[in-house]
Parts: sequence; structure tokens; C-alpha cells
Amino acid sequence: MVDIQLTYNCNNNCISCILPEIVYNQYRVDTLTIKAEMRKNNSDIVCISGGEPTAHPEFLDLFEYAFKHNKESEIKVLTNGRTLSDFSFVKKIKEVVERYSNRFIFEVPFYGPEKNHDRITRAKNSFKQTFKGVKNLEKVGLPYKIRVIVEKKNHEKIPELAERIREELNPYKITFIAARYTGKGYKNFDKVGVKYEESVKNVEKAVDMLRDKKDLVELFHYPLCILDKEYRKFGRQGVTKQQGGITFLEKCEKCSIKKDCSGIWESYLEKFGGEEFEPF
Repeated sequence: MVDIQLTYNCNNNCISCILPEIVYNQYRVDTLTIKAEMRKNNSDIVCISGGEPTAHPEFLDLFEYAFKHNKESEIKVLTNGRTLSDFSFVKKIKEVVERYSNRFIFEVPFYGPEKNHDRITRAKNSFKQTFKGVKNLEKVGLPYKIRVIVEKKNHEKIPELAERIREELNPYKITFIAARYTGKGYKNFDKVGVKYEESVKNVEKAVDMLRDKKDLVELFHYPLCILDKEYRKFGRQGVTKQQGGITFLEKCEKCSIKKDCSGIWESYLEKFGGEEFEPF
């Protein structure tokens, strides 16, 4: 997968954002450089991200350019979904997607029920706009994955969010992701950081709340040893050790299921240590 960041500007101000403060709210408008990156790519997945990629003033042009020059690749857009609340904008995106045969998906974060979500994004009405955005995607038949970033301020409310997802939304996948403590997430660690042993039961409860949508669940960056046995089948590797930021402890080397495990965020071990992890 290749990640192409269109801009560092964002209409949210999430306390757990992995980008550092130094780049926050900076446009990246050098479209020639962006297009060159898209052309030289030979990856199976082209991930368009930011910041908020749809905040780029030439998003639609760059979006189509990615399709045109990567005809064998899946196109993925990581967006907070707020601009998708504009139905006319969503229809323009749909027109681009229909002109090409690529596999395509949006990935959209939810941080909890409305008050929790807005408290983490630090953007008033962001939950309502994101919710309307994914409903607009459903109206035009564009697929999306929900990303739930699990952290200190929201883990107790994750089951409540899961219930609403089950009742009102129809995503392609529902991914629960253990927060990575880099960028603003590192700076705001006291507001973001939570140990697996404190949050994992709420994540497992959220999985149960999804009921008939449980087969859509993925658990990213949850080491298998901290999950109860029935939930380990949902574990996924996400970012690999080769991509950086992930590691294993020395005691993990003797674990019988290490090859299927996500590993542990290095930033997690820096803050919490590794006593809670026990090999099988």
C-alpha cells in the first residue's frame, strides 16, 4: 500500500491525531508532486489521506487522477466524512468512481456517541456531519468502512456506539483500532492513553452488541493474548512490523500464535510497559 497525503489541513482537531502539531493546518497544494507520486506507484492499494484529503481544493481532480493512473489498484480514501454531508459533493465522487473499474472504499472514523465524538474531534457538530456523510454514501451506493479509534475518553462508550451502528448504518467493515500514541496523541497522552486491560472488555462488548453485523468486525492492533479466545478470530495485523511502529517483546518469541498476532505499538510499550502480555 502507498499512502499519498494530499494536505495536512483538517476541519477536525482530534486530540489523538497521529500527525504532529508542526504540520497541522498546512495545505499541501503542490498538485504536480502529488500526481507524480500517483504515477510512479505500483502498489495494490493507493490510500489517499491527509489531514483531511477532501479539504484539498483540487480533491476531485486528484481523486480521478489516482483512478486513471492506477487502474489495477484499489483506491482507498481516509476521510473524517464531514464534507460528505454535502450530497452534491458525494454525487460528484460517485460519477468519478463509475467511470473506472477499480475497487474503491472510504474509511471513516467514529469516536463514540455524539458527545464523545465531538469531545475528541474538538469540532462542534462533527458527529452529525460525519453520520450524515456516511448515510449519503449509502444513498448513492458507495462502500465505506467504519474505523473506531479506541482511547481513554471513549472506550466506555464504544458499546453504545456499536448499538447505533447496528441499528442505523450499513458499512462494509467495522474496524476497532487501538490508538497509536504519536503526534498529538503523544502530546495529549494523559487524555488519550488507556491500557488494553482497561479497554478490551468494552471492545469485546461492542463486538457482541453488533450481533448480526459481527462478521464485519476487525480488531486492529489488539495483541491476541489480551483478547478472550472467542474474539481472537477478529484480530488483524493492520500496520506491519516492516512498516514501522510495531514490535514484539522477547517473551513473544515463544508464543504459539505469534504469526497471527498484530504485535504491539512501540509507543504503547514506551508508556505502559509489557507486563500484561503473556505468550501462549
